[in-house]
Amino acid sequence: MKNNLLTIIFFAAAITCGIGSVDAQITIRLPNIKKTIKPVVQTDATTTTVENTTNTTTSRTTGNSSTNWWVDYQIGEINKYKERLDNWNPANQVFPNPNSNDDYIGLALSKKDRATWLQDKKVAPDARLDAILDELKASLYKRLPEYTINAKSFINRNADEEKLMLAEMSDVPGMKVFKIGFNQANWVIDKNDMGIPKARYKHGLIYGRNPASEDPFCRVWYINVVQEYAGGGTYGATEARYIQKELIACPTGQ
Repeated sequence: MKNNLLTIIFFAAAITCGIGSVDAQITIRLPNIKKTIKPVVQTDATTTTVENTTNTTTSRTTGNSSTNWWVDYQIGEINKYKERLDNWNPANQVFPNPNSNDDYIGLALSKKDRATWLQDKKVAPDARLDAILDELKASLYKRLPEYTINAKSFINRNADEEKLMLAEMSDVPGMKVFKIGFNQANWVIDKNDMGIPKARYKHGLIYGRNPASEDPFCRVWYINVVQEYAGGGTYGATEARYIQKELIACPTGQ
């Protein structure tokens, strides 16, 4: 028994020494990582830095020439609208309005509105832009007299609701009203996807003239009267809500 134990101890010691010898012979070589050197950025001796204080939102500068892309874009869009207006056939077509958030009709007819528009956009006056708006103005003076009111749009009346509509136009002092009324006699109900009422309304119109206008044309102001749904089949108080305006020919002699 003792001999067996001594034999086991001897072999264990031998194995331990062997492993130690192997470990001593293993060498791990790490790659030689060079130190990162920040590159030197050199500028050419002829490089010049220019600070341009003009409106960088609308201007680009390339070399010695410059172009105002915003003005070019507006001129292109105004030209497209003018072409549609010139080709409008009142016998079988709806009067064309600009496909733009910018009021090209108002800008063509009002120098004051033009100046305010350019100030809001932070753009300097531009002769080319003025010229195309003046051309559009000439087309409007030619075509707007052909755009006349549809008297059937005002056959439905309601005195109380009309007072609310007129109060909504308090920012047009001295407005001359030729016609006022509604497209429908009964409420139109607006429902959600589940069929639950959200509100009910009527399409109201005021046909008149703003004495402060720079042009000789009339306007149709679209103003809806609305009642919000209050639940249980009931509706809230009637309110007037301005929607938009449209230029149109005035009555003969006005």
